[in-house]
Amino acid sequence: MPSVLIVAYEASMFSTPNLGGIPQSWNIFNSISNKAAVIIPSRQLHAALISCKQNTVAVKIQTGQQPTTFISAYSSPYSNIQETLLEIQEKISSLPREKIFIGADLNGHNTLWGYNDVDSRGTAIEKFILANNLFINNSSDAPPTFTRNTSKGWPDFSLCTQQMIGEIANWEGLEEPSLSDHQYIKITIDSSVKNCTFTRYKTRHGNHNIFLKNLNPYVNSLLRAFRNSQNEKDINEATNLLQNCVIEACNKSYRTKNQNLSPNPNWYTQDLEIE
Repeated sequence: MPSVLIVAYEASMFSTPNLGGIPQSWNIFNSISNKAAVIIPSRQLHAALISCKQNTVAVKIQTGQQPTTFISAYSSPYSNIQETLLEIQEKISSLPREKIFIGADLNGHNTLWGYNDVDSRGTAIEKFILANNLFINNSSDAPPTFTRNTSKGWPDFSLCTQQMIGEIANWEGLEEPSLSDHQYIKITIDSSVKNCTFTRYKTRHGNHNIFLKNLNPYVNSLLRAFRNSQNEKDINEATNLLQNCVIEACNKSYRTKNQNLSPNPNWYTQDLEIE
């Protein structure tokens, strides 16, 4: 699927509207504090902001057969971790049985995501993960995601619900410079954005008589198929035959134009885009 960037940071990187390096065509969804964000570089993705809290932001994107909600969260090491966990909890509770991906910097120590020790914040996060049946995506042998002088740590991690655990294909910390004391983390999600192409017939300029002429050889077989139908299966087969015959006649009669179709998901409305 196209890229989705989950960002959590201590400095307000995107609080300046004309910040260099971030193309204006990218969609940026910030938390109220401007310390968590979901960034959508691709216009192929229909993204809808569904929650904007002090420490978290949630965006829903249509992937595969159902939508996926991406949540970015940040909690300062000096703040109450429960406030951020409650914001995430509210969103998870409102989306039962849906696919949810969480990228977070919660500044908690726990051996589950790389640290050699466990602190009170890490314990609170662990209890939250277990209570919500979430899965940690981090690689157990991943290098530190945070380095500053002689300090190092693993404050950054990602979680997902059971519905998408099979789609997490890879999780790795990148070595390329990030212009920050946090490393880039690349997570590959094995999913797709549904796009399709349909054939459009140019009927405005006539050729209808030619269409009827091309359809005529199929009429008798179509009538027999419907008259001989005895059950639902026969009706479905006759209907499929009718559709194929009409398409064949159209192909012989009208000019065609292939048109890309990127359908809006059933949850996506213009009101969401306006918001």
